[in-house]
Amino acid sequence: MWLRPFVLLCVPLLLCYNHTLGRRSKVLQWGYYLFYPAHLLVLTLLREIFTRL
Repeated sequence: MWLRPFVLLCVPLLLCYNHTLGRRSKVLQWGYYLFYPAHLLVLTLLREIFTRL
């Protein structure tokens, strides 16, 4: 509940949006596709390691 006022901090960023797409790169696109599952795997492994200590 106390975090709700912080939502207003995103308003200036939303007002800067000009309805155009950013840079398009296949390398960046595939990098994001690989990063997302990889970071979830790392976080899961870390959780398993630290819960067994």
